[in-house]
Amino acid sequence: MKKIIGIFFLLMVMSACGAKTDERGFYIEGKNIGKHKETNTLYDSEGYDKDGFNLEGYDFNGYTREDYEKEGLDNENYDGEEEVEEEKK
Repeated sequence: MKKIIGIFFLLMVMSACGAKTDERGFYIEGKNIGKHKETNTLYDSEGYDKDGFNLEGYDFNGYTREDYEKEGLDNENYDGEEEVEEEKK
């Protein structure tokens, strides 16, 4: 019985000492906060940071933080040029 309690206690101590990471493997506490656990860089193995954006600034679906895709259209396929043309008239 003492062995079981000792092993259980040892496992509890070991799990509490480990660095905490989010579900994608980025450190959320400690001196390496923001770094990926496996790559030890700010990007995971697929090239995305902790917020889900790649080095070029696009997320998994190809949108920027401002909801514009690579072609310059927003998530409703509107680039704002029509509004500018109407104001000039």
